[in-house]
Amino acid sequence: MLSIILVICLSGILAWAVHSYLKIKKMSELSEKIPGPPTIPLLGNALDVRAFSPSVRNKGFFDAGLMLRKQYGSIFKLWLGPQLFILLTKPKHIEVILSSNKLLDKGSNYQFLDKWLGTGLLTSTGSKWRNHRRIITPTFHFKILEDFLEVFNTNCRKMVVKLRKEVGGLEFDIHSYVTLCTLDIIC
Repeated sequence: MLSIILVICLSGILAWAVHSYLKIKKMSELSEKIPGPPTIPLLGNALDVRAFSPSVRNKGFFDAGLMLRKQYGSIFKLWLGPQLFILLTKPKHIEVILSSNKLLDKGSNYQFLDKWLGTGLLTSTGSKWRNHRRIITPTFHFKILEDFLEVFNTNCRKMVVKLRKEVGGLEFDIHSYVTLCTLDIIC
């Protein structure tokens, strides 16, 4: 009985490993002509980016991106473990992706948000996304947003005052400032 369970478990692990290998191989073949730094098995380029070290997270990630752009051009690839990332650095390339109605599927990174946020505009795909987008688009029409311009300006000025205190100092994480400003605008 134990040997049957062991064989089933090992078969499952083997099937998962083969599936993962074939998926990575396919992604590798599809991205073959996209330039990028050489990879290390299992880690990909994670050591090159150094974005996971808290001491260099803010500066290291962007410096690495600038260096890679200079070396490989405006479109390049990175592997972080088994996950392939295609980085676009020119606005015209990003616009093509963001304005396309064909590229509506979200990456696997969005799956964890689905349980937390539910299936909404951020996490849905295809016709459901189009329907949600059609409903919400009038809310962000320029005429409606103009009514909130004073709220935007007031809260952005407050953020600028806070940011001026950081001028001339060390590098800092702007995320908390932007988050607070965004929450002030929304609330």
